[in-house]
Amino acid sequence: MSTDPHSAVAAAIRRGELIDLASADIPCVDCGGKATVYDHRDYAYPLDVEPVCRSCNSKRGSALNSHLGSGIINFRLSTRMLQRIEWAAASEGVSVSEFVRRAGLEYLERRERDLGWVEVNNNGA
Repeated sequence: MSTDPHSAVAAAIRRGELIDLASADIPCVDCGGKATVYDHRDYAYPLDVEPVCRSCNSKRGSALNSHLGSGIINFRLSTRMLQRIEWAAASEGVSVSEFVRRAGLEYLERRERDLGWVEVNNNGA
C-alpha cells in the first residue's frame, strides 16, 4: 500500500474496498448531503476515512499529522478556533502551546477518571 494517504484511498477504491463516491449516492456523515470525498482525521491511518461533502470537509480542516516519536503533533485549526485559543491563552497569561498542553492534559485526566484508566508500565504489570 502506498504511504500517501490519498493514493491509498484511490487504490482502495480501485480494489473495491471503498465505494467510489463519484458514482454512488452516499450521504455525508456530517450533514447528510451527497458525499464527494473521503476525509482523513489522521494520516497515520490512511484507510480510516469518512465520506463527507466538500463543504463539511473544509469545515473539518486538515487531518492530524502525528509525529509522536518526536513528541510533536502538528495540526491545523480553523481561523475562528485559533482566535478562540489565542484569546483564552492570553487571558491566562500563557503561550498558545502551553494553553493547548494544559487543556489536553485536563481533558485526558477527566477521561481517565471517567473511564477508570489504569497505567501499564513497560513490563506489562
